[in-house]
Amino acid sequence: MDIHLSNALCNVIGELQTSSHQLEIKVGRYTRIPLEERICQLCHREVESEERYVSHYIVFYEIRWRYLCLFKE
Repeated sequence: MDIHLSNALCNVIGELQTSSHQLEIKVGRYTRIPLEERICQLCHREVESEERYVSHYIVFYEIRWRYLCLFKE
């Protein structure tokens, strides 16, 4: 299957793969914030993790749509 993603989306995917992102799940570890307090800066409800970022945010809509089978619960 031939998939063409924007450069920006490719950069985000690369950051997630190499853990060079600035999500609270990682940043909080270095600033010694307890896991349950590393809350998402957008929704202010749940811990901001890589999994949540990929499965909830609009930037990954294109990938979720193409691979619905990966995101079934």
